[in-house]
Amino acid sequence: MTHIGLLASAAAAWATVAAAAGPKVFDFRDPKGVNGLHILLDTAVEPIAGLAGGIRGEIEFDPAAPEKMTGFIEVETRSVRFVNPTMTRVALGPDWFDADRHPALRYEIRRIASVQAEGHNRWRLHAEGTFICRGVERPLTVEIVATHLPGRLGERAEGASGDLLVLRTSFTVRRTEFGMTKDPEFRQVADEVQVRGAIVGQAPD
Repeated sequence: MTHIGLLASAAAAWATVAAAAGPKVFDFRDPKGVNGLHILLDTAVEPIAGLAGGIRGEIEFDPAAPEKMTGFIEVETRSVRFVNPTMTRVALGPDWFDADRHPALRYEIRRIASVQAEGHNRWRLHAEGTFICRGVERPLTVEIVATHLPGRLGERAEGASGDLLVLRTSFTVRRTEFGMTKDPEFRQVADEVQVRGAIVGQAPD
């Protein structure tokens, strides 16, 4: 191939990459039902463990500029479940999440304060945002490990083509900051709610 031919091929390849690059919106609705958040209220007397599903959301992400990530994640309030059925009933009732009046828990990313690359297509982000629970809004900064998997949507949805975005996080919120009834001195039910999650979003071609 001539020098001119090589340059033309390289230009065509670059044009293809450039066309595929740029931000994509990843949909976190999960028809497979595997996205979830682990919940722990840890006290010396009664550690209480639970799980939440019912996740949806949209995150705009550009692997060339991860610091520009924006979007939101919501959790259906009634998807929250604890090992103890009585605890689940209390948590969904008016003293806690008040699920009848507030059907969703929501986290909105306002800005990415810092980004640290952790290998190929993987970044550790510090996101500043707003957590909304029971209609109460509080600022919340969370650490998110984002992994971009280009071209791998077909591994999760047969016959589909596109990208995946995996978000992993761990953070703590306090029940009393959102007006939830407290246990006296928090001996049985902790004020701190520890949340840990790994969720997958998809952006079809």
